[in-house]
Amino acid sequence: MTRFEAIESFVQETPCLICLQTDYQLTLNRESPDQVCDHVATCNNCGHPILITEIAEGLSILPPKIRGIAERQGCLICQDSNLLVEYICDNGSKDYFFFARCMIGKHYMIINSESIQYLFD
Repeated sequence: MTRFEAIESFVQETPCLICLQTDYQLTLNRESPDQVCDHVATCNNCGHPILITEIAEGLSILPPKIRGIAERQGCLICQDSNLLVEYICDNGSKDYFFFARCMIGKHYMIINSESIQYLFD
């Protein structure tokens, strides 16, 4: 599976932060030759864009404070501590955050430095 296919698969299972639909158009975003290629998922329902900057394997990339909270708390629905984590940028608000999905129940969460906030299941 290519990186594009992996990202496409992830976003098609991830509800939009605005309208909660799971229908996206995925495009490659490369503003200059010396920048890393990023992917933009644009919701086909409401047009909200999300910049996907990297796919992470588990919690190892999280800063220690955030990682500690995530490992202690795990998923707020099923308490699974095995989370697939994405670091993304919301193009609408220019906010950067970690977006996580638990591996057992496929629940979705936002992880930030203060807490893990449950979004939807």
